[in-house]
Amino acid sequence: MAKTKPLKALLLHNVVAPYRLPVFEEISRQLDLTVYFCKTITADRYWDPSLDGYTFNRRVLPDFAVGPFFLNPTLVKHLLRERYDVYLVGDFPEMAFATFITIAVAKLRRKPVVLWSETVDHEVNYFDHLAASRKLRHRALRRALTGLIAIYRRFLLRLPDQFVALSQLAETFLVKEGVDKNSIHMGIQVMPKAQLGKPDTAKANSPYADKKVVLFVGYLRAMKGVDVLIRAFRKVHDPATQLVIVGDGPEAAALKQLARGDKRIKFTGFLNDPHRANLLSWADVMVLPTFADCWGFVVNESLYHGTPVITTSAAGAAELLQHGENGLVVAPRDEIALSRALEQILGDPKTQRRMKASARQLREHITDTAVGARPILEALKAAGGVQ
Repeated sequence: MAKTKPLKALLLHNVVAPYRLPVFEEISRQLDLTVYFCKTITADRYWDPSLDGYTFNRRVLPDFAVGPFFLNPTLVKHLLRERYDVYLVGDFPEMAFATFITIAVAKLRRKPVVLWSETVDHEVNYFDHLAASRKLRHRALRRALTGLIAIYRRFLLRLPDQFVALSQLAETFLVKEGVDKNSIHMGIQVMPKAQLGKPDTAKANSPYADKKVVLFVGYLRAMKGVDVLIRAFRKVHDPATQLVIVGDGPEAAALKQLARGDKRIKFTGFLNDPHRANLLSWADVMVLPTFADCWGFVVNESLYHGTPVITTSAAGAAELLQHGENGLVVAPRDEIALSRALEQILGDPKTQRRMKASARQLREHITDTAVGARPILEALKAAGGVQ
């Protein structure tokens, strides 16, 4: 009997994201996969985009920016030269031109299309000053832009044959937009172990040995809600509690001004491992107070290190939390609820120990590349008619 050739799949991705690469490697073990990256890295990322050590087929396409969009002048040439059995594109508005060009080539060749979606609503969060502002003119402009994005997305969602939803919130959004639930393959986003640092110092030997540590790790942009965290933390009056804010970004100066006068609040700037891993393991609770986040990988990282998490219902990764067991979920922008959540975890050592133990129970599942690859493989195989 002749051996069946593996399904030949093209995956169009926005940037070379280190946490995706082990997942793509996992997919390539089962399919003949080629990944086109539309951009190497964006200005708000501090990670290393190296592809060294990975064996899956890939191209990093030349690009240039037009406002918030990036264009890839060689994409059409490669799409016309190479043939695939199934085409996977992402719902990333910044690469809309590449997405629609790839779909057009797939339709021209009568090949199925899969859409990768992390989207949870139509809100435009690319421009921080609009997304976080309460000013009437900014809110009006954001509504107008959101309307345009909604038109783009509703057209886009009519084109694929199968869908990948990388959170429960993403699946709910797709269904709300009229996508047949039977065509959606839902899964979680994982942070592969290869991307996780290892602590090299015990908390007992750290500067925080006698402190209760509240930790934030992330890019300091308005949508992360760090200002809400600072105000909520200042309502916690325990002098033995310290807020450590790890990261850099456009809001750094304003946040430092907001925290001025409270010696319990420390800004470290951007940190690499093992310093980052140390703080994630030393923390009593990690807080992601985001206003909007398709996922939030720092939640995976924190749970892996056995640290309970407080995040908002606007984070896709909130689905990893069992409320009251390994963390708490609060409403975005609600500093009173966030302050009470901090006091609930920090004020009871027994609760802390129970939550830390519960957090560790998820560490294998949320770092398993096979778990991350599963919904993508299912969608590609379903679209390509492979069992």
